[in-house]
Amino acid sequence: MPHKLSNSFVGKITPISTEQEFSDSEISGLKLRVSKSGRKTFYQFYKFDGKLKKYRIGKFGDIGIPAAHEVARKIKGKRLANCIYPGPARVTMMTSLSTDIPRVHHEFKLIQKRSQPPALV
Repeated sequence: MPHKLSNSFVGKITPISTEQEFSDSEISGLKLRVSKSGRKTFYQFYKFDGKLKKYRIGKFGDIGIPAAHEVARKIKGKRLANCIYPGPARVTMMTSLSTDIPRVHHEFKLIQKRSQPPALV
């Protein structure tokens, strides 16, 4: 069941013996996964070439709810407008994020280094 992801809602989530997943009611495909250890990570799920894919946005605490929403909207916009794989090298962070921009930019660069877009043949 979708939830309105907010700082207070996410802050109250406690880890259990299995991984938990919370869908955002505002943006389809945006999910928060809570690991058994308590790590809270935002993902944007989407379909590409008929297959379900996920894009790791960042950890809660390093990236806030407004920034996660902004990145998810950016990914959805790129994917729908250009019908391309929204890999990290093709998704650019917006400078109008309403959170700590240097921290978000640093997190984005780490993600960008970890995964490369598919090779164009």
